[in-house]
Order: sequence, then structure tokens, then C-alpha cells
Amino acid sequence: MLRLVLALTLGFAGVAHAHQDKYPMPAAEYQPKAEQRLARYKARLEVHMTAQKLDDQSRKAVRKRLAALEVELRALVEKLSKDGTITLADANEVKQLGKTRRDAIYRDFKIAPDEKKPKPAR
Repeated sequence: MLRLVLALTLGFAGVAHAHQDKYPMPAAEYQPKAEQRLARYKARLEVHMTAQKLDDQSRKAVRKRLAALEVELRALVEKLSKDGTITLADANEVKQLGKTRRDAIYRDFKIAPDEKKPKPAR
């Protein structure tokens, strides 16, 4: 029984931190992932704006803010890629900047974000 508990615990811990094993990552490999993330941001925001029936003027303003965020994130990725490698700390910096700025867009335009999925009990 103890072996089963230990195996499950180690198995879940490995899954939770599997993404960390990919770092440091070559910058050339990270940049397409960052672009995919930006495309997801844009697609989700469009879905939310449609679902919440934002007027055209608000949509233009939201898209303008998102475009500014995209420029900022691309510049940060470019800066962090200068040495050819993206570390976990670098990736977290990009992720945090994107999250902070996206949250501000959602808050400023009163757009309801996705419902948070409940975290599994541990």
C-alpha cells in the first residue's frame, strides 16, 4: 500500500513539473510557442467580446490594447532571446507580463474571463 501511495505521489509530482524539464530551451524553439500563445489570447478575447456583445467602439479599443500587449511581449521575448536561450525564469517573466496586462484589459473593459476550472483535490 505504501508503495502505491509513493508511486502515485511521485507520478503526480512529475506531471505537475513536467514543463520545467524543457528549460533552458533554445530561443528559436520558444518563439513559435510564444506566438501560439498570443494567437490564443486574441481568439479567447474575441470569443468573450462576442459572447458579451461589446459595442464596436469598445471592441476597437480592446483590440488596440491587445495589439500593444503583443508588441510588448514580442519585444520582451526578443530581448530575452539575445543569448539564444530561454530559461524557466525568462518564460515565467513573459507569462506574468502577459497575464497582468490581459487581466487589466478584462478589468478595464468589464469583460468576464473564463470560469476557473476547479483544481483537483490533492
